[in-house]
Amino acid sequence: MDLSMPGPPAAETVAYLCEHCSQTKIVVLTAYRNDNYVRGVAGNIEGYVLKDEAPEVVVEAIRTVMQGGVWFSKPIVEKLSRLASGKALLDEKSALTKRELEVLKLVAEGYTNIQIGETLSISERTVRFHMEKILAKLGVSNRTQTVAVATQRGWIEPAG
Repeated sequence: MDLSMPGPPAAETVAYLCEHCSQTKIVVLTAYRNDNYVRGVAGNIEGYVLKDEAPEVVVEAIRTVMQGGVWFSKPIVEKLSRLASGKALLDEKSALTKRELEVLKLVAEGYTNIQIGETLSISERTVRFHMEKILAKLGVSNRTQTVAVATQRGWIEPAG
């Protein structure tokens, strides 16, 4: 299953399956690394595989789970181990300033740099400056990738 699909939230689906189909083994295959997504399902699933894993890793994860094991992608294991140790999970969103988050949300809504500047009462040049910083911090090269990464991380809501 994926975490962002039409219908009930993934955590509800997982809880339902655990209660009504206890023999079902659940492997999440998703691009979402956000703490909220991980926490929402981690205790009730046998696998959490990130979509950027190589195809042979996905196959190995499914085989491992079907043989009674568990499989979690390394970044997810790290998040879960920090959670289990009682340490607060790092909020990657804190890497962006408040203003950068405001710009990012407007980018996700389809605003142009001029419109963002007008909305936030800043110059278009300042908007471009914030976008350069956001792109660099997220390690992406364009607005579309920026919105995709921010959505995957749960910083902004998916469109539509």
